[in-house]
Amino acid sequence: MDIIQTPRCVTSFESALGTAFGLAEDYSHAHFAFLLDGSLQLCDLAIYDRSGDACIDALHYAVTKAKVSADISYALVVSLIDTDPDALYQSDIELFLWGETALRSSDVHLLDWINVHNDLYRSFARTVAPNRAW
Repeated sequence: MDIIQTPRCVTSFESALGTAFGLAEDYSHAHFAFLLDGSLQLCDLAIYDRSGDACIDALHYAVTKAKVSADISYALVVSLIDTDPDALYQSDIELFLWGETALRSSDVHLLDWINVHNDLYRSFARTVAPNRAW
Protein backbone atom coordinates (compact mmCIF):
# COMPACT_ATOMS: atom_id res chain seq x y z
CA MET A 1 0.00 0.00 0.00
CA ASP A 2 1.32 3.43 -0.93
CA ILE A 3 1.35 6.22 1.60
CA ILE A 4 0.14 9.54 0.27
CA GLN A 5 0.40 12.98 1.78
CA THR A 6 -3.00 14.45 2.54
CA PRO A 7 -3.84 17.64 4.36
CA ARG A 8 -5.02 17.56 7.96
CA CYS A 9 -7.63 20.16 7.03
CA VAL A 10 -9.17 21.75 3.95
CA THR A 11 -10.14 25.29 4.86
CA SER A 12 -10.73 26.95 1.50
CA PHE A 13 -11.39 26.34 -2.16
CA GLU A 14 -7.74 27.14 -2.82
CA SER A 15 -6.52 24.49 -0.37
CA ALA A 16 -8.95 21.95 -1.89
CA LEU A 17 -7.65 22.74 -5.36
CA GLY A 18 -4.06 22.48 -4.16
CA THR A 19 -4.87 19.11 -2.62
CA ALA A 20 -6.45 17.93 -5.88
CA PHE A 21 -3.43 18.91 -7.96
CA GLY A 22 -1.10 17.40 -5.36
CA LEU A 23 -2.95 14.08 -5.58
CA ALA A 24 -2.61 14.20 -9.37
CA GLU A 25 1.15 13.91 -8.90
CA ASP A 26 0.66 10.44 -7.35
CA TYR A 27 -2.40 9.16 -9.22
CA SER A 28 -3.49 9.23 -12.84
CA HIS A 29 -7.08 8.10 -12.24
CA ALA A 30 -8.77 8.02 -8.83
CA HIS A 31 -11.69 9.33 -6.79
CA PHE A 32 -11.31 10.61 -3.22
CA ALA A 33 -13.90 11.29 -0.53
CA PHE A 34 -12.61 13.67 2.13
CA LEU A 35 -14.83 13.75 5.21
CA LEU A 36 -14.29 16.75 7.48
CA ASP A 37 -15.51 17.82 10.91
CA GLY A 38 -17.01 21.19 11.82
CA SER A 39 -13.52 22.76 11.94
CA LEU A 40 -12.74 21.40 8.47
CA GLN A 41 -10.27 18.91 9.98
CA LEU A 42 -9.92 15.60 8.16
CA CYS A 43 -11.92 12.81 9.85
CA ASP A 44 -11.82 10.19 7.13
CA LEU A 45 -10.52 9.64 3.61
CA ALA A 46 -11.60 7.02 1.08
CA ILE A 47 -9.62 6.37 -2.10
CA TYR A 48 -11.06 4.63 -5.15
CA ASP A 49 -8.24 3.99 -7.61
CA ARG A 50 -9.05 0.70 -9.27
CA SER A 51 -10.15 0.47 -12.87
CA GLY A 52 -13.90 0.67 -12.92
CA ASP A 53 -14.09 2.87 -9.82
CA ALA A 54 -16.14 6.02 -10.35
CA CYS A 55 -17.08 9.20 -8.55
CA ILE A 56 -20.35 7.60 -7.47
CA ASP A 57 -18.30 5.21 -5.32
CA ALA A 58 -16.70 8.11 -3.43
CA LEU A 59 -20.07 9.85 -3.08
CA HIS A 60 -21.75 6.66 -1.81
CA TYR A 61 -18.98 6.26 0.75
CA ALA A 62 -19.46 9.85 1.95
CA VAL A 63 -23.24 9.44 2.19
CA THR A 64 -22.94 6.14 4.06
CA LYS A 65 -20.37 7.48 6.55
CA ALA A 66 -22.41 10.67 7.06
CA LYS A 67 -25.38 8.57 8.19
CA VAL A 68 -23.40 6.83 10.94
CA SER A 69 -20.89 9.43 12.12
CA ALA A 70 -21.91 12.54 14.02
CA ASP A 71 -18.37 13.93 13.65
CA ILE A 72 -18.72 14.61 9.93
CA SER A 73 -19.96 18.07 8.91
CA TYR A 74 -18.47 18.47 5.43
CA ALA A 75 -17.52 16.35 2.45
CA LEU A 76 -15.22 17.06 -0.47
CA VAL A 77 -14.92 14.77 -3.48
CA VAL A 78 -11.92 14.94 -5.80
CA SER A 79 -11.76 13.03 -9.08
CA LEU A 80 -8.63 12.62 -11.17
CA ILE A 81 -10.06 11.92 -14.60
CA ASP A 82 -8.86 10.90 -18.04
CA THR A 83 -10.92 13.43 -19.96
CA ASP A 84 -11.07 17.18 -20.34
CA PRO A 85 -12.93 18.68 -17.35
CA ASP A 86 -14.17 21.50 -19.59
CA ALA A 87 -16.60 18.99 -21.11
CA LEU A 88 -19.78 19.38 -19.08
CA TYR A 89 -22.42 16.64 -18.95
CA GLN A 90 -25.89 16.89 -17.49
CA SER A 91 -25.37 13.53 -15.78
CA ASP A 92 -22.39 14.95 -13.86
CA ILE A 93 -24.39 17.96 -12.70
CA GLU A 94 -27.20 15.62 -11.60
CA LEU A 95 -24.70 13.44 -9.73
CA PHE A 96 -23.33 16.46 -7.88
CA LEU A 97 -26.83 17.66 -6.99
CA TRP A 98 -27.78 14.15 -5.83
CA GLY A 99 -24.69 14.10 -3.60
CA GLU A 100 -25.59 17.47 -2.11
CA THR A 101 -29.14 16.34 -1.36
CA ALA A 102 -28.15 12.93 0.02
CA LEU A 103 -25.51 14.42 2.32
CA ARG A 104 -27.77 17.28 3.42
CA SER A 105 -30.24 14.67 4.73
CA SER A 106 -27.53 13.80 7.29
CA ASP A 107 -26.68 17.46 7.99
CA VAL A 108 -23.46 17.22 5.99
CA HIS A 109 -22.55 19.88 3.46
CA LEU A 110 -20.92 18.81 0.17
CA LEU A 111 -18.30 21.50 -0.31
CA ASP A 112 -17.42 20.53 -3.86
CA TRP A 113 -16.66 17.86 -6.39
CA ILE A 114 -13.45 18.84 -8.15
CA ASN A 115 -12.42 17.10 -11.38
CA VAL A 116 -8.76 17.38 -12.41
CA HIS A 117 -7.01 16.39 -15.64
CA ASN A 118 -3.48 17.63 -16.35
CA ASP A 119 -3.52 21.37 -15.60
CA LEU A 120 -7.30 21.75 -15.94
CA TYR A 121 -10.03 21.46 -13.34
CA ARG A 122 -13.78 21.79 -12.90
CA SER A 123 -15.44 22.74 -9.64
CA PHE A 124 -19.02 21.52 -9.68
CA ALA A 125 -19.92 23.76 -6.74
CA ARG A 126 -18.83 26.77 -8.78
CA THR A 127 -20.40 25.41 -11.95
CA VAL A 128 -23.80 25.00 -10.30
CA ALA A 129 -23.63 28.17 -8.18
CA PRO A 130 -20.80 30.46 -9.36
CA ASN A 131 -21.16 32.98 -6.53
CA ARG A 132 -21.45 30.48 -3.68
CA ALA A 133 -18.68 30.87 -1.14
CA TRP A 134 -17.18 28.03 0.83
